[in-house]
Parts: sequence; structure tokens; C-alpha cells
Amino acid sequence: MKKSHEVIGLPIISIQEGVELGRVKNFIINPEGRSIEFLMVEREGWQLSVKAIPFKMVQGIGEFAVTIMKSADIIDLGQIPVANELLARNIHIIGTKILTRKGHLIGAVTEYF
Repeated sequence: MKKSHEVIGLPIISIQEGVELGRVKNFIINPEGRSIEFLMVEREGWQLSVKAIPFKMVQGIGEFAVTIMKSADIIDLGQIPVANELLARNIHIIGTKILTRKGHLIGAVTEYF
């Protein structure tokens, strides 16, 4: 299990092509499913669209890289309506306030796994 900050910034490597395809920029979270649905990809030259990898396509997350099978596993989020809906909700876990059931503030999220 990895901390979120250990994954953000890791290079993304294609196993088939053997090349670096970009870096993990952030996560797209599904709060209802309590899961990470996509890894957002950052790469120089990709400024017009948002690219991401469906989390189910990730082969491994190691100390030095995230691996996927092939470059075609990186998709344009414009092609997937559910991804756009999740992205539009702008869900962030880090910094979210933690309250008791009675409304008392007990802290804020600093990390997740």
C-alpha cells in the first residue's frame, strides 16, 4: 500500500514499448465507490486535453514508477463521460475537514493510502 504523495509525480512506463509516457499528476476519486478511478497523466506538449489511465489498467505501482501495459491505455478524458463527471465534482481528499457526528472539528486529512 502506498501513500498518495508517494505516487504523485512517479513516471508512467509502458511495458510493451519500454518508454516513459508521462508522470502521475493526480487522482480522480469516486467518493461513492471509495476508490481511485483514474490516474491523471502529465506530459509536456499535452496542454489541450486531460489524459488519464483507468486505475484498472495499472499493472503496478512501485517505488520508482507506475507501469501500464501499453501507451493506448492512456485515454483522453473527453471520451469517458463518467470521468468528466467525477472530474467536474472536483473532489479532493487532502485538506478535507474531519468532523464528529456532533459537528466538532477534530482535524483535516493530510494523507491517504
